[in-house]
Amino acid sequence: MNCKICKEDTSCLSINTYKHTWFFCKNCKNIYSKKKLNKDSKLKIFLVNLISKITNQNRIKKLLLNSNISDNEFYNYTSNFPSEGGSHFPIKDNINNKWEEYDKNFIEYLKEKKIDLNSKKILSISDEPGIIVKKLEKFTSIKKITLTGFDKETSRVMSKKLNCRVEKFDLNKDRLSNVINDKYDLIFFRSTLNFNLDFDLLLSEIKKVSNEDVSIIFNFHAPTTASCLMWMFDDYTLLSLINIDYLKPLIKKYNFKIIFSEKISLNPRKHYYNNFVKKLFYYPFYFFYLTQIFVKNLFNKDQVTIDSNEFSYKLILKRDI
Repeated sequence: MNCKICKEDTSCLSINTYKHTWFFCKNCKNIYSKKKLNKDSKLKIFLVNLISKITNQNRIKKLLLNSNISDNEFYNYTSNFPSEGGSHFPIKDNINNKWEEYDKNFIEYLKEKKIDLNSKKILSISDEPGIIVKKLEKFTSIKKITLTGFDKETSRVMSKKLNCRVEKFDLNKDRLSNVINDKYDLIFFRSTLNFNLDFDLLLSEIKKVSNEDVSIIFNFHAPTTASCLMWMFDDYTLLSLINIDYLKPLIKKYNFKIIFSEKISLNPRKHYYNNFVKKLFYYPFYFFYLTQIFVKNLFNKDQVTIDSNEFSYKLILKRDI
């Protein structure tokens, strides 16, 4: 089969999870996902709804029942914004608090790495809902800040509420240089690279929209079974888990260099499923699919490495002039 990432005709090892099948490419050592097209039976729907009602946990239905939600619907944030007549931003308090902390930590990270924000032209890819603009405009003109959004309507509303340029952009369908006809000093990929599949094309496009002294933030999850099992309940999940050794030659090919690299290890069962009730829900599924991987490894020469932790990377790239 052709790998969706390296495009080579090669063998892939499959990893079965609740809503997705994941494929580990033996050539590029990346993992990509494919959603199962399962239709829930009437009995399953009845039982899940019953459990949800008994436990008073509506989220169980979202986790256990399949939805045909599109990628655009998944990233539609318009229901979180104020009404069309209002100009107030940010949005609902619970979502604001979530992004407020995330954005604050990101700005502190840039300062720590001596990334100068003052008077810089900034491009941030798929940065919905865009609350970070409030912090960025303290350092540079709002006219110098550009965001992209995955959903067209969300991008339109973001542009109106944030008063900055927001363009609709799909990593896997659009060319960045066709959407953004400009060059930037800072380019951020904070949490979107794992939804990209063609990294050769992406890096070639980044080169077209970057100034000579550009700094680029690359954050991404690496290929692990822990990530496959962690994200198995999402109706729209990560499309790729990226091997850094696959990226390095491409980074060099387009005359970039890595000036900072940090590898982060995280136990998702402790971090995300951090109380008894969550563990009670998650662990039966986790062990069921983990056992499947063990059994396949027993009967196959090519084995999938089983990881107890997720791994992710934070990279900072510069032009190699």
